[in-house]
Amino acid sequence: MEIPKKKEEEKITWAELYQKYLHLKSENAELRRKLRERGIIEKAKWVLVNSRGLNEDEAHKLLVKSGRTQRKKIVEIAEVIISTECLIKEKDGGKIGS
Repeated sequence: MEIPKKKEEEKITWAELYQKYLHLKSENAELRRKLRERGIIEKAKWVLVNSRGLNEDEAHKLLVKSGRTQRKKIVEIAEVIISTECLIKEKDGGKIGS
């Protein structure tokens, strides 16, 4: 059985396949980064909800406002909130040198 030949315009070169692979790999990395950042932001929102009595929308708006005021990405603000919460909740009370 003979394999039918493809039309000339349907041929894909190895270089084109590799370029497509690199594009998809880059897109995958970007989506993973965004998903990780989304998780950090969500966690920080719930820290604000629980510690300040805000609702989820108010907590998100506070993150956005803080980011704008400090000229930082929302995820950077969120990371600080999470780090601060961890420091406050430490068993030794966050005492230095204990």
